[in-house]
Amino acid sequence: MKIFQRYNPLQVAKYVKILFSWTVVHQGRWRI
Repeated sequence: MKIFQRYNPLQVAKYVKILFSWTVVHQGRWRI
């Protein structure tokens, strides 16, 4: 996992949050 070593934890967490948000939008079943 060179990606996690290259970027900062905050950037990784932000990217994961955005990716999770897109997943929720595409699913349309989860309401958070």
